[in-house]
Amino acid sequence: MKKLVFVGFAKVGRHFVFGLLLALLVIVFLSVAKLKQNSTNRGILTLQPTNNTQNNNNNNNNNNNNNNNNNNNNNNNSTAKTATTVSMTARRIVIPKPLTAQELRHVVDYHRLEDEWCQARIANRTDVSWCPCVPSGLRGRIPINMVDDDDWATIEELVGRGGGGGGGDGGDDVRSGGEWSPADCVPHTRVAVVIPCRDREGHLRVLLRHLFPILKRQMIHFRVFVVDQRLPMLFNKAATMDAGFLEASKRFAFDCVVFHDVDLLLEDDRALLRCGPTPRHYVRALDKFGYSGYRSFGGVVSITPDMFRQVNGYPLKYFGWGAEDDDMWNRVSRLWDIYRLPSVVGRYTAIPHGTDPTNRRNPRRIVIMRLQHKRTKEKQFDGLTDLVYSLNGVDLRPLFTRFEADINVSAILEYPQQQTFSYRRAIGICMDPDVILVSSAVSWTSCRFLCDTYVKRHCFGFSYSGGGACTLIRAVCSLTALPGWTYVKQ
Repeated sequence: MKKLVFVGFAKVGRHFVFGLLLALLVIVFLSVAKLKQNSTNRGILTLQPTNNTQNNNNNNNNNNNNNNNNNNNNNNNSTAKTATTVSMTARRIVIPKPLTAQELRHVVDYHRLEDEWCQARIANRTDVSWCPCVPSGLRGRIPINMVDDDDWATIEELVGRGGGGGGGDGGDDVRSGGEWSPADCVPHTRVAVVIPCRDREGHLRVLLRHLFPILKRQMIHFRVFVVDQRLPMLFNKAATMDAGFLEASKRFAFDCVVFHDVDLLLEDDRALLRCGPTPRHYVRALDKFGYSGYRSFGGVVSITPDMFRQVNGYPLKYFGWGAEDDDMWNRVSRLWDIYRLPSVVGRYTAIPHGTDPTNRRNPRRIVIMRLQHKRTKEKQFDGLTDLVYSLNGVDLRPLFTRFEADINVSAILEYPQQQTFSYRRAIGICMDPDVILVSSAVSWTSCRFLCDTYVKRHCFGFSYSGGGACTLIRAVCSLTALPGWTYVKQ
């Protein structure tokens, strides 16, 4: 009798467990289906591979048509505030939604302020044919194309010869080194755009293709400077921007400098890139933060040269990612009230990317910032006057002037010591099966840094090709005849 009862309970237990597992599977299935439905409602499209069946293709076409209809309905809906993202495998295009009536009033109020500040700047100057303080050719919300599918020649032809349409382009070519000014009026400001850029050539192409038409429609005299740090291997964005400011000052007489991250794209060209009575922070609403703002003097900012020198530029002690913009906020806000653009126009999309090998998160950034904060209270600002660097080269490109600098770290105590190795060079490229990591679009310096600091497995050496392909290897390998070099630790 006891045995029969035990067997009965065992059977009931098995049925109970089986039923519980079945219920969990149903819950998971429903959750996945709901996520897919939400993704479709947000307008996220995924193209199917070409080897799918005709039925799948027909379904996708129907979904595309439905999403297009939804987008048209959303465009007619004046209350929509979020952006629609179209994801086609690796291609991404963002189409911002139009403004509501209340948001339009915020834009009008903001432009009224801009006009007052601009008129005050030119009030006592010579009576000439000034460019309008708020140009009429601005388009408002503009599509964001994050697809890096154009080479430099195409982009130079697209935006360097009157590209952007309307608003004083005049069909004039961009002058060598990335300088442009309107042909039919006198601009009321001269802006230096300084872009720190290391191993982000694709992002730079996307940014300049997007930014040049905006700056032309805003009818300002501008010149673009791109700054790269060759040494040391660990990136110091703040020191790079300081060096860019100093070198730009030698080559262009500007009354305003805009520091611009290479991976941020403006969604509304009514955010006027210029300087005002106080320093400005433009990135008021960022897509990856749900279009909420953050208090930082980074991303995209503008400041006059005199103000920048008063705070001695950016702090120098931050190697790797993080905290230099927060530190800069502390020192700038000590002297002025930072003007933050209305979120309705200060909207940006961030180009997605992984972690840069030479710009990893700085584990000491919070400790350094606390120490810096004490110095900031006493208005002891390290920066421009402490920076020691050497300029390796100046490259005048059609759309920008590129600087390559070596930052001298001997006077910067916070530089983390990294073990470095010597390498001998051999002709050829190492292929599988001895590859442990492959990176693309990186510099030779970054590739070497990866091998020096790789901790997951022992790095024996690295192969590097001129196109920026970096391959770490774990042992001696047979070199192929492909063009390039392999560097092996000595």
